[in-house]
Amino acid sequence: MLILFSNNRRPCMSISIGLLLFLKLLFLTPSGLSGMEPQEILAELKTNEWELSLLNDKTIYYFKNKGNFDNLINIVDDREVNWRIKIRGIRLIGEIRTQEAASNLVRMFNEKSFHNGCPSLKLYLASALGNYKTDKTALLALIDGLKDDELLAREESAKSLGRIGNPMA
Repeated sequence: MLILFSNNRRPCMSISIGLLLFLKLLFLTPSGLSGMEPQEILAELKTNEWELSLLNDKTIYYFKNKGNFDNLINIVDDREVNWRIKIRGIRLIGEIRTQEAASNLVRMFNEKSFHNGCPSLKLYLASALGNYKTDKTALLALIDGLKDDELLAREESAKSLGRIGNPMA
């Protein structure tokens, strides 16, 4: 049992969901998280410790599982999910670095209804696409992003193209 102390030095039994998930991941075999529920993913994206628990090599490996990945995509695509949570999901998808992840990021980047009215979403999509150095569709989407109506999207597209370093850019 983990005992934490509150400000008045009495034991406090609270522990964040993020820490619990991190500890769960630490001791599970790769097949142990093959069916991560959408509610678990969404709850984790909402915590302040989401980067600690989700942006690490072991967790990213689990999101390469089709079921977990599809649940993440569904959360990011959900119009009811707050844009700040969507950005966290986009950053996570950017770290997965599979062909399917790149295809979904390109789709979101090009789909005006996905980011309409929220330039931050387009900015983070451009940033995430910069992780796909060998994906031609990501490269082409970023080149198109240089002509985007949104200044933030143009700037981040240019930065991401610089990170990719492809002479075609």
